Amino acid sequence: MRTEWRRQSGVALIIALLVVAMAAIVAVAVMARAEAEYRRAQMVLHGEQAMQYIYGAEHWVMQILLRDRQDSADDHFGQAWAYDLPPLPVDGGAVRGRLTDLNGRFNLNNLVTADGEVSEPHLAQFRRLLQALGVADQIQASAVVDFIDPDGETTMPDGAEDQYYLGTEPPHRTPNRPLASISELALLRDFDQALLPVIAPHVATLPDRTRLNVNTVSTPVLMSLGEGLSESAAQSLIEARADSGYASIEDFESMLGSAPEPGVPLGLSSDWFMLTLRVSIGSTTLTMYSLLERSPAGPTRVVARQQTPW
Repeated sequence: MRTEWRRQSGVALIIALLVVAMAAIVAVAVMARAEAEYRRAQMVLHGEQAMQYIYGAEHWVMQILLRDRQDSADDHFGQAWAYDLPPLPVDGGAVRGRLTDLNGRFNLNNLVTADGEVSEPHLAQFRRLLQALGVADQIQASAVVDFIDPDGETTMPDGAEDQYYLGTEPPHRTPNRPLASISELALLRDFDQALLPVIAPHVATLPDRTRLNVNTVSTPVLMSLGEGLSESAAQSLIEARADSGYASIEDFESMLGSAPEPGVPLGLSSDWFMLTLRVSIGSTTLTMYSLLERSPAGPTRVVARQQTPW
């Protein structure tokens, strides 16, 4: 009788332990789920906060560009817009920013005119830019033209149209429209992804045909303005303009020693800018690239945004 009682007691104890273990497992699972939901809600909240800070910073920068246009018709690196935004403390984090003048870069969409024809002066300039960057034998300038122009005719000597791209893996067609992003170059004939960081700081893909601001162009872009313009000569031009820029195109041409090749319009002001904003709140970091267009009258608008979660 006693043995039977002990056996029953042992079974009851095991059952009790199992119940306690199951309760502990359930409790841990509930706590883990609650913690995950809390973190998820916190990330959503921080993400929304970051977006609001970005919208506010965009508006602030557009006001800076508006005041800059009211104060001066020219744009150069000595003005307020050209300085990086230092880390600004916000509730729970910080905001950092940078404004880049895109009129100081070669606009790839200038390669084709509004009528869909090849712009020979810009094609020659682009080839000189590729030479200045040391990648002329790795990127086919005519292939970029064929990517943009509306026809299916191959631009000689190194172009490529649907006939070529449909035979690649994976097969695709040429978009036959202006480039929307520099990353589209990765679809070009024989293009090496490693070349993107090399050319990206010197080119842009703007929706309108644009002129170059000689006060903000880089050394390679300056070298592309004329045949035989050396790197040392281009650097001398940059040193001569200093942060205050050239007062006139005539001053620039006098320093250049000769007029730039015709067909490539130059200027001293800018209408297109890229705003890079990075917001960090807690463990959440959000980076936004905003393409800004400032009209000659002054108002600025956001044309496009691209977001990355880092």
